[in-house]
Amino acid sequence: MSAPAPAGPLTRIPGTALYTPAGGEKWAFLLWDAAGAKDSLPLRDTWADRGAPARPGWYVFLLAVPDAAHAAELEKALRGEGGLPAPAASGWAWSAYAPGSGAELRGKATVEPDEESDPVVADDAPVVFPRGMPSFGFARGLRVAATHDGAGEMDGLVVTQPALPDEPWVGIRIPLAGPRAGCVVFGALLDSEVHGDRSVKQAADVRLDPLRPFDPTRTRTTPTGAEYLLVAEGDGKYRLEPCPPP
Repeated sequence: MSAPAPAGPLTRIPGTALYTPAGGEKWAFLLWDAAGAKDSLPLRDTWADRGAPARPGWYVFLLAVPDAAHAAELEKALRGEGGLPAPAASGWAWSAYAPGSGAELRGKATVEPDEESDPVVADDAPVVFPRGMPSFGFARGLRVAATHDGAGEMDGLVVTQPALPDEPWVGIRIPLAGPRAGCVVFGALLDSEVHGDRSVKQAADVRLDPLRPFDPTRTRTTPTGAEYLLVAEGDGKYRLEPCPPP
């Protein structure tokens, strides 16, 4: 499979402050300062790993990017009551917009620089999934950074709590480019029986799409075949280690 095309530069939907990616992914960036809207917007201007970006706004994931005739209605709904707040740094949201439906947000995560100017999730941010599906959300205080493709172009976000400042950024990823754009992507350990102080956990790749929860290409859990041993050490502490070969 070929690598996805870079998501930027973004192109303005005429008459709005909504910008869409060059690769045709189903999301739009809502530039909050509508007075500064121009015909195109470099994706790098929408994000900063330190402090606030040059052009803050919202990455809004959609069922479909509206045409120019309906984009103004979507923008009005996103800025209106029950929509999105003014951003200190760029956040993200999922909107099940359809003409006449309003913004219909399925989840939003507000981001702001903390005391050290690191972008963090400002408040607990639950994501809406149908009843019976596992709950999911982004916890307040998680750090956020950009991810980049092989050419160094921004292609998504990663949300995590690194143990060390120079630790590689791994965690919950939100791609902006390619077929997974708009999905929540992360690794997880599946539920398993507990025997004494330990349990064998199977690793899995998880992909969630709040807008398409029943689409198996967008929302799925795929076991990797790797297994790990989770051992309780007491006082609420656990140790995770690879399972020895059989």
